[in-house]
Amino acid sequence: METTPLRRSAVVGALALLVAAAVSTVADAPLGRLSQVPALPTWSLWVAAALAVVGAIAVRRGRTRGWVLAVVSGAVLVTSGAVLPRVPHEALAVLLWVIQRFTGAESLFEMPVPWVRALVHLLVVVAGAVEVAVLVLLYRARGARCWRCGTRDGVPAQRPRWLRGVAIGAALAPLPYAILKAAWGLGATWGLTRPDVFAGVQLTTPGMGDTTMLSAIGVVVALVLGTRRPRVLRWPLLGIGVVGSLMLLPIGVIGTVQIVQLLLGAATFVDEGIAMEVFGVVYATLLVWGLLLAATTVGAWRAGRPPCRAHLVAQSS
Repeated sequence: METTPLRRSAVVGALALLVAAAVSTVADAPLGRLSQVPALPTWSLWVAAALAVVGAIAVRRGRTRGWVLAVVSGAVLVTSGAVLPRVPHEALAVLLWVIQRFTGAESLFEMPVPWVRALVHLLVVVAGAVEVAVLVLLYRARGARCWRCGTRDGVPAQRPRWLRGVAIGAALAPLPYAILKAAWGLGATWGLTRPDVFAGVQLTTPGMGDTTMLSAIGVVVALVLGTRRPRVLRWPLLGIGVVGSLMLLPIGVIGTVQIVQLLLGAATFVDEGIAMEVFGVVYATLLVWGLLLAATTVGAWRAGRPPCRAHLVAQSS
């Protein structure tokens, strides 16, 4: 197996963490806290970066023992996992900021964009993704598999039978959330304990019609990935599926955990005009949607891959 991609991935992951740690230290922007997710001190980034550097050196020297990579990848992935719940919140803040700049409409929520912290979080998530690639490449190397496709013969995986059903589920899952947001934008008071909480809200208000449109995009992407074999737009559609899954799953998991805590009496619900049952439906919807969209994306990626170029070159020679 060619080791160049493995070595490059290890170096890129280490450099990304070093840059994130340096930016976080200089800007005094520690890894932020979101709801019940604890904040991490800045020094944790330096520890993860140091371990990633050790791993990169080991990989470049051909020393890819399991425990070394397990420690390095574990440290990076734990840090990225702690940061990942913050990314959807910050991405939403950026989206609302962009919408406000273009439309001039006032948002329902005050969501200032923490630009420096968002950059740090993005760098850490990228580094974690690169370390996942390192693990995948190591797995393929130890199993004498192709570094490009992960197979031994270069034959693409067959389209799984479950993909179509899961894709349809991913298309149906966001409907409760999209319908609720559209209804609020049109003046409905469904699930509101105070009818005036959304007074003056319209479909053009950031957080209403735009989220409905994003849901519609997610429906189309899921149906195309699960029922068709797109070629020209394959990677853009897969990219939307990945980003959507990373946005939905952290929010869905955290929100569902909080609803369970409320139901068990471990937390107190603060009524701000929206019924607790509405939050339960929304978070459950986002969680199910995220799981189904992630499964659709992975299934479409595996089944839609063309024959491996590395095997084609080997066969032609």
